[in-house]
Amino acid sequence: MRKRLGVLILLAAALAAGAIWLHLRTTRETSASVEKTPDPMRDEDPVRLAPDRRALLAISEIERLLTRRSGKAATLRFDGGCWHVLVDSRELGTPPEYPDLSDFMTVLVARATALLKSAPPAPVAAHPAVERALEQFEPLTALLAADREWSQGHRDAALHAGAARALVQLVTETNDLVGAADRTAARALAELAICHAMNVTGLDRDEALLAERMGYGARATEIAARLPADDPIALFIRRDDAALTGVAAAEPPRPEARFLELTRLVASRDEQACEAWLERAFRSDTTVRLPTLTALLSLERFSAHEPSAEAVLLAIESDLKLNDLANAGARMSEGSDLSVVFRRFEASMSAMRASADGEWLDRDLARAYYRAGFYSALWRLGRFSREELSSVGDTRALATAWSGMPADPAEEFGRWYRHLAEAKAGHPAPLDLESDLISLPSFGSQLRFDTFHACAETRIGRQNGVRRQARMLIGQLDTRPGDRLRLADIVQTQIWDLVWAESLYASAARCASPGDPSAQGAWAYMNGDEARVKALLAAPGLNDVGAIRLLFYLEHMAPEDVDATCAVYEAAAARFPRSAPIVCQLAAYARTKGKPPAYARQALRGWMARNPGEDGLDRVAVTTAIARTLEREHRYREALAWARPTATSWQFGAMHATAELLDECGHGAEAETLAAMALGRYPDSHEALVGLVGMLWRHQRYEDAARLLRQAPYRLDDVHWFTLVGPEFADRFAARPYAAMRAVEALEHAGFTSQNTMGSLATVLHRRGNDDLALRIERHVQGGGQDGMEKLMASIFYVSVLKGPAAARAYALQSTAGASDDVIIPLGDLALGEGRYDLLWAFEPQDRAANSCHWLLRSAAALYPGPETVPHEEALRAHFAVAGTEHYHVLGRYLMGFVSEDTVMALRTSMHAACEVYYYVGFRAQAEGRLADAARLYKRCIATGQSRNIEYAWAVSQLSRWMDSGMTLERLAARARASNARPSTTVLGLTAAAANE
Repeated sequence: MRKRLGVLILLAAALAAGAIWLHLRTTRETSASVEKTPDPMRDEDPVRLAPDRRALLAISEIERLLTRRSGKAATLRFDGGCWHVLVDSRELGTPPEYPDLSDFMTVLVARATALLKSAPPAPVAAHPAVERALEQFEPLTALLAADREWSQGHRDAALHAGAARALVQLVTETNDLVGAADRTAARALAELAICHAMNVTGLDRDEALLAERMGYGARATEIAARLPADDPIALFIRRDDAALTGVAAAEPPRPEARFLELTRLVASRDEQACEAWLERAFRSDTTVRLPTLTALLSLERFSAHEPSAEAVLLAIESDLKLNDLANAGARMSEGSDLSVVFRRFEASMSAMRASADGEWLDRDLARAYYRAGFYSALWRLGRFSREELSSVGDTRALATAWSGMPADPAEEFGRWYRHLAEAKAGHPAPLDLESDLISLPSFGSQLRFDTFHACAETRIGRQNGVRRQARMLIGQLDTRPGDRLRLADIVQTQIWDLVWAESLYASAARCASPGDPSAQGAWAYMNGDEARVKALLAAPGLNDVGAIRLLFYLEHMAPEDVDATCAVYEAAAARFPRSAPIVCQLAAYARTKGKPPAYARQALRGWMARNPGEDGLDRVAVTTAIARTLEREHRYREALAWARPTATSWQFGAMHATAELLDECGHGAEAETLAAMALGRYPDSHEALVGLVGMLWRHQRYEDAARLLRQAPYRLDDVHWFTLVGPEFADRFAARPYAAMRAVEALEHAGFTSQNTMGSLATVLHRRGNDDLALRIERHVQGGGQDGMEKLMASIFYVSVLKGPAAARAYALQSTAGASDDVIIPLGDLALGEGRYDLLWAFEPQDRAANSCHWLLRSAAALYPGPETVPHEEALRAHFAVAGTEHYHVLGRYLMGFVSEDTVMALRTSMHAACEVYYYVGFRAQAEGRLADAARLYKRCIATGQSRNIEYAWAVSQLSRWMDSGMTLERLAARARASNARPSTTVLGLTAAAANE
């Protein structure tokens, strides 16, 4: 639930070209005749997540395991609110739209039961070799033993149970970060279903563990409640880490408990505890070398050693030979070139002998297992260079090393990373990125999410955002719980479907573990459940990243209760004494809430005292934060003494703080040099660019600052102007109006004249209470067409703030005296959108169609009675009481209650018309408190793609406000009923609703 304070300014780009806008308003028939659209009466095709692919694979796995035939794929049909799963036209079950693991298990057991009727199991026999391997937590060894038993003619339920347990263990030790091992989970599910169909008991702990590893934490918790209190799997699922550590340390050693302990230590982000675990266990246990390496890939610490692809390959090679699965060919050595690592690994996969194929462990399963570890390591390396180091050069070097790979997974991965590297370097290839969204068959969702975010960051979707790419992404995902939560944010921000997003958040929370801070925290936040968020902060097994997420929620749920929130922060800092991010976020929160700098500094120095031996990037972050607290007290030389040593870390925050403090201490040239070095180190960082621009502004180098912005290789879009350039401008010039106007003139000469750029500066100044300077900027920079109308509307708003509504109305009349409809029409639209309903009665367009549209705007305003609208109610009703067929007149009659919704829906004769119809029908639904209906209609308005329509912008604006509120639509509706709040349809960010963000 991230805040997107700049999203509305982005809309101005979609509203450019006033002449086109006027044309669309007044020449409807011509527009309709040239539009290339299949059918405006029909919605876009719905996008729906398919059921969890792992469960669908399990259906064919069951047939393969029980009949030794290639399993038939299931077919799906969604009808009546549920999925219909069929094989050979026979329905196996009807799981809900978002199934839990128990729903899938019902379907799978039905399939296994039907097949077992023709192949009853053999009498039960003992299988000691399988049991010994399971006891030692050696799943590959157990599966090889089970395959040998099978080849000798054993077909009993006990052997199936042993294989099921081994497959669950294999899933448990597979840390699949790239979605390469779905086959492993599918086979484990299939074998558990077979055991259920055979009435095998005693597999609760295995089913619980599988549910947890597949992301179905709620189901895992439900089953684990039936296990003994000290069962290591029950402790693992309940996240009772202290008790699990005790069980793992008991004699004789229990390998299962030890590995589960390591998994929890990694999840806790406790690097020191992981090192201690390795010292105790790793030297004497070579059988978990590969699982240990891959488990550590999830240790989300910058300072942690990133296991290289070479080390993972060496472990894989050892494992392959140990289990007699392949001829690995020439041995690898440490330090091998990454391209060689790639090729030799895939050669090992191809060299797997046919003799390796058994009933349960075949080449497909072995390849899935090893590829999951190998490509997860490569993904971690790639992400480290691309995001954590944020190095364009290192990212390119990896892309070069991974290019020209052999076919299938290696080629897919290398191609995917090369496209991300090109985007990182500022040269995104839209078609290549889109291709990666839909053509990575060897991998799962993670790579596609990475690609999608690259699309969003580079704005390849232009005016309509990345809605198209979002739909492409969704078509490749399924209902697994982890993806639902990640997708919910995309559905909100790109598909604009708040109703669907809510269902995703709710379903993710239902499936997740009760203590999951992401799924449970997000849903509690949306429902305003402060007690639940605090309970999650106290839940066992929480790590500092989860705590930070929950603290963010708490900040925004109780914005006025500063001392209580600070107390919760302090408790979190005490619980996670080594967490630098928590104390840094506490300092940032204290600053925004006006707490004394000494308060934050005490918390930061407390971290220093608790971690005297920490000399990594965490110490850099805390030291920089301490310097910032001194800066707030104008103790610049002391602050510089703290910050200066951190600049050598090459971390942007440290370099930026040091440069600003150098400047404050009179070392301007050195400050500029350091700011330029920061931009050179992070050329794709907009923050680094704007930091250097601010430095140039401070040094009165206005033309150089403007030139730097104009020539920047990584273009600043409208959101960056609002969230970065505007605040920097306000910081530098709030008390220096003459210097501010010199900077404005330089920007104007560099070509920055639009409301999206200059208007952003004014809007930020307004939100900081400097309306006088905001008005000077809007009046100074001239603009024509729609841009000019936006500047005029912003000026009217600032005059209203400075001198009152009467003066603003007089200013509006003076500014538009004798103006043509080219001015009046867009000004009327902006008057409705910015909540200045009084201005709708100050002007009267002359063109007949334009006048009809203007009356429509008046009828929309009348849905929110107030002093600007009540005096005109009688005139409105008289005007719309007259029947007519003109498009806008019929829409106005609908808003006034004279015609039905079916009547106005018949007006959708073009996509342009459909955009308007959906908006105004939604507008009335919103006025009547039916926010879910309104949200659906606004989404349909956006789906028309008519980004030049003002209604499109209004729909995006309103949905953005609802989304950024962090509330469910039901809560928003209750709040709207209590306050009679007007719609938040601003495209200039100037209404009261916008100012309150």
